[in-house]
Amino acid sequence: MSNAYRVSVNFPEPERDLLQALCMADFRPPDDQLRYLVFSEAKRRGILTDPSKHESAVSALQGGDGAFVTHPS
Repeated sequence: MSNAYRVSVNFPEPERDLLQALCMADFRPPDDQLRYLVFSEAKRRGILTDPSKHESAVSALQGGDGAFVTHPS
């Protein structure tokens, strides 16, 4: 059994448009983009101390070659 759980978020249109713009800029689907944002914010706040414990978030941040993707060109 997985420890993952589903979250449903209803965004107003302006926020939905922002999410779509972020997805397009970073070449990520919405679920990966949201995972990336949560992971990045936790890291920024110092809450995330061991990224290896968060495999799904780490994989959302990595490109196909395993390198971390910050903003693909």
